[in-house]
Amino acid sequence: DNGGNGFGTYLCANGNKFEGEFKNNYMHGQGTITWGPGPNFGDRYIGEFKNDCRHGQGAYISADGTIREGKWENDEYIDTKN
Repeated sequence: DNGGNGFGTYLCANGNKFEGEFKNNYMHGQGTITWGPGPNFGDRYIGEFKNDCRHGQGAYISADGTIREGKWENDEYIDTKN
């Protein structure tokens, strides 16, 4: 048992999939989350996580190809261009 630390893959009951680094059973470090069935189906976020939230540098790629890249804090995109 690694105490929920290290690299791994987690498939949520709702179909979302996370592959990346964990710390104390939280998504923490580098990783990719892919959304399953629902309004964000097929969308992906690739980047940094902190305590289960998108936090740091990352890119959100919508299923339609739209990309929102930059800084994230506590799961919210920070528009650094303004």
